[in-house]
Amino acid sequence: MHGAIDLGGTKIEAALLNDQFEILKSQRVATPADSYENLLAAIELQINWLKTQSPQQTLNIGIGVPGFVDQQSGIALTSNLPAAGQMLRKDIAARAGQFIPMDNDCRCFALSEANGGAGNDFKKVVGLIVGTGIGGGTCVNGKLDNGLNSLPIEIGHLPIPHRLIESYKLPVLKCGCGRIGCFETLVSGDGMSRLAKHFVQQIISGEDIVLRAQNGDAAMTKIFEIWLDIYCHMLDVIHLMLDPDCIILGGGTSKIDNLAQKLTQKFQKLSLKNTKIPTILTAKYGDSSGVRGAAMLNI
Repeated sequence: MHGAIDLGGTKIEAALLNDQFEILKSQRVATPADSYENLLAAIELQINWLKTQSPQQTLNIGIGVPGFVDQQSGIALTSNLPAAGQMLRKDIAARAGQFIPMDNDCRCFALSEANGGAGNDFKKVVGLIVGTGIGGGTCVNGKLDNGLNSLPIEIGHLPIPHRLIESYKLPVLKCGCGRIGCFETLVSGDGMSRLAKHFVQQIISGEDIVLRAQNGDAAMTKIFEIWLDIYCHMLDVIHLMLDPDCIILGGGTSKIDNLAQKLTQKFQKLSLKNTKIPTILTAKYGDSSGVRGAAMLNI
């Protein structure tokens, strides 16, 4: 048996998994946003629930968190939780009575998909979540590539190429990170809507843009194609810097019909000549991949 917690900005999900990393039971509670102490109490509640659900006397538990947790000090650096600068790992261990490994939720996603997921048959796998924000992780031979700082792939906070901005006359927007013109501003879950507001002066959801494009709306088709092109330029950065065998797509945008195939077709035309592009696939475990990967932090 394995226990896992997916610690998010709005919910804390606890899951009990078997040895095949299949979810047997899960429970969600709201994430306290008012204080660090209340956050710790909510996490402790979920840990205790996991222990009561497991038939084993000792249960290994892993936690996936948004942002960055220093693997040496256990200090959390996150803007979505009331835990910035706190000794999160140490404080959770004290309440749980056991050491609990923690890592970035996007890296947990990559770990899951590289082990029994869509990237199982590939050597070097990048897991890429494109939802409210953008983040990822890299696994080599099924193990997380930790690098110097165990940082997640923060590709969303690199700038959109100037030639792309000039070509499409794209809006240059301020990102939540404080920078200007990041990929995340136009490729994340709200990115398509921002493009629609810029090009047709309408507030339209990404889902409606895709649906209307599928039904032949010329303006929405153009917006969707521009979004795909920006997305492919972001993938190209990953391709040229990390040279992965496979890129696994997760997050809300990955639910777009045939997104992996559409990106592959565009990427083949964009990529550097005489290079093989990585295989692009959609996550096998979808929304469950993060908590599944958190459970794998103990192995």
